[in-house]
Amino acid sequence: MYINQHNFDWAVTERELVIFVPNYRRKLLFDHTIKEMYTEVPTKDWIIIIGNDGVHEDHSDLEEFNVKYFTLERPDTSERNGNKIRNFCIKRCKSKWLFQRDPEILYRHDYIATVLKHSKPKQMLRCGDVMQLTKRATEHSLARKIDRLFEGTCRTVNPKDHTFMHYGCCLSTELLQSIHGYDECFTTWGYEDTDLFHRLQHTNCESFCLTDLQAIHMWHPPTSDGHILREREVLYKKLDPKKIIRNGEDWGNG
Repeated sequence: MYINQHNFDWAVTERELVIFVPNYRRKLLFDHTIKEMYTEVPTKDWIIIIGNDGVHEDHSDLEEFNVKYFTLERPDTSERNGNKIRNFCIKRCKSKWLFQRDPEILYRHDYIATVLKHSKPKQMLRCGDVMQLTKRATEHSLARKIDRLFEGTCRTVNPKDHTFMHYGCCLSTELLQSIHGYDECFTTWGYEDTDLFHRLQHTNCESFCLTDLQAIHMWHPPTSDGHILREREVLYKKLDPKKIIRNGEDWGNG
């Protein structure tokens, strides 16, 4: 059955932890970032939800890895609508904790157990070290089973650097819902995570580093020219991060 935002069963998110992955044409990466992950945490406590952002991809081959998916159908023609599809999940999610990650992120060790072990209210859980792969390194890795990548040099993410949210961040679902998620003024991509990070700081939400959580960011094709990012930066600088609650009551409708 074709699953979209209208017939997806959100009851499956009644868990301790939901890992939400917004996806735009990156199915190839899931063979490594999901099929090669492992955890000792019982599946009744967690689930991965993939949200196809406007472009349908079939992920039924991932169901054995405790994955459910849906396609957010939308009338606009933008290549990505990342903040809105995240909000669509945030508003409807029934889990206690929500871990957000991108399709191109690979984690070392049992990141699900690590997150659940340390999750506390009013904390942003973040990865400790990250490695950015080049195009060549990523293509080489995809051509074989990823095994020794984490023996390379990672960089430690500065706690004041908002980019850790891009590599993976876990928060209370209730907290995200209370501030109406991401600011939906940020269409396509760019600076939405920066803005959310600074808004969360004004909720007295502290950043906590998970030193056991190392991430690899795999290269993927650029999606837009730099002018979009510059436009989002201008938008970000015009907004007041102290205004914690954004969007209206109709937020999170995609």
